[in-house]
Amino acid sequence: MKFIVILLLSSTCCLAQAKLKAYRLVNEADDGPCTVEYYVDYQLYFPSYVTVESSNAELIDNLLAIKRQSKKWKKNDFHCEARGSMDMIYNMYIIKGGINTIDTIFTTKNNDFIVFPKDNAAYEDKNHLLQNTLTGEVKEFFEYDFDKQITSWFTVNVDSITRDKVLYKGKSIYGLTEELFKKQYTNKRLIDEKSYHAYSHDASTYLFFDNTLKEVTIEAPDNNWVIDGIKTGENKSLLLAKYPNSAKAKIFSHIRFEDTKREYCYSIMLTDDKGSVDFFIKDKIIEKIIVDFSYR
Repeated sequence: MKFIVILLLSSTCCLAQAKLKAYRLVNEADDGPCTVEYYVDYQLYFPSYVTVESSNAELIDNLLAIKRQSKKWKKNDFHCEARGSMDMIYNMYIIKGGINTIDTIFTTKNNDFIVFPKDNAAYEDKNHLLQNTLTGEVKEFFEYDFDKQITSWFTVNVDSITRDKVLYKGKSIYGLTEELFKKQYTNKRLIDEKSYHAYSHDASTYLFFDNTLKEVTIEAPDNNWVIDGIKTGENKSLLLAKYPNSAKAKIFSHIRFEDTKREYCYSIMLTDDKGSVDFFIKDKIIEKIIVDFSYR
């Protein structure tokens, strides 16, 4: 009897210390793979998935209990092949105690089915027990509309900036040659490749391709750069006011859900498709600006 009690206490303790990491496929390739697990293992098509973590013992216990009872639900055939499958596993819940995996739960896009890939079976959660047991940030994570956000990257009619509003020390340097840059600013290269060279000057990085300024990365405040009246270190509200269309497309490049809410960028076109200006936001502040000059 003591042995059984010890086992039960050990199991309870393990769950109390367990941690959940959930993965959600949000940007899939056109032709597979059919499971978020493959994207995670092989880092495909970034950013393809987003994660969230929790150490809520009650939530973890409820998820494990729901998985155990799911095999009593309606069973459906489910065949996830390497590529081109109609059956997709969009979500994966990995529960660990320390470094050891306690269990993994696979589900379909809206957590409507719990999937057992090795059995080629999926069980329908018609009462939405799994979705309804989610709490806190995990609940917010699975309710967040990533589809709408990612679609906006390609469908929003973005605003534009004329090149004469991209100013360094009050002057446009569009078309600046590498020779002139070296005469006026610095001769010290960061990168020295055959077709492109990079330099650091005035808290910014300048990339030249085939002798012409291709890109500038502006990070530190007070760096003498002003883009359409906006500088690094200022509040993102300036961007929302100036570029209401582009601000509808909030571009993220992080995997952790908490980071996607804090760090993202807005991309504004330069007039006549001659490049773009990306404003990188962190905690509502413009942390970095990348100006990409394209030439025809």
